[in-house]
Amino acid sequence: MCLGHLASVLGGDDLAAQYLLLHLLSKSVQVQDAKVGKFSLNLIGIPSCEKEQQQQQSEQPRRFNFDNPATKWISDAIAQFVPCSVEVPFDLGLLNRTAFLPNAEQGDLKAGVLQLPSGTEIICDETCLHEGTLDEHGVRNLHALQTSILEQTVT
Repeated sequence: MCLGHLASVLGGDDLAAQYLLLHLLSKSVQVQDAKVGKFSLNLIGIPSCEKEQQQQQSEQPRRFNFDNPATKWISDAIAQFVPCSVEVPFDLGLLNRTAFLPNAEQGDLKAGVLQLPSGTEIICDETCLHEGTLDEHGVRNLHALQTSILEQTVT
């Protein structure tokens, strides 16, 4: 039943559904100073956003959710299987202006997007990414996301 539901969301791809289910069931454990069992999954072949949709996105402020219906369906399906998930759309404007890491401004500590409860499923969407310039802040955000994936920590 779970595989059938995931396969239907993934356009009938049974193998991708199996990989996704195994990914959702996997977890990492702490062995001395190292985390063991990190398992990230990259699904390809998902339809991208339409050009008109990309133009609308660049004109409007972005929200932290997916505008692509295909990735939204996948995200909604994943949310049914895990206690906590967060959507991270890869949009240049969002990457350049949003704080992924906590920062202190004038004595106030501001939370970052990657400050999440343990076990949170981070779902990234590259399908609406368009050409443009990633500034220094955006590069730091992508580096923070990479570190979070590889080391499973937020520093």
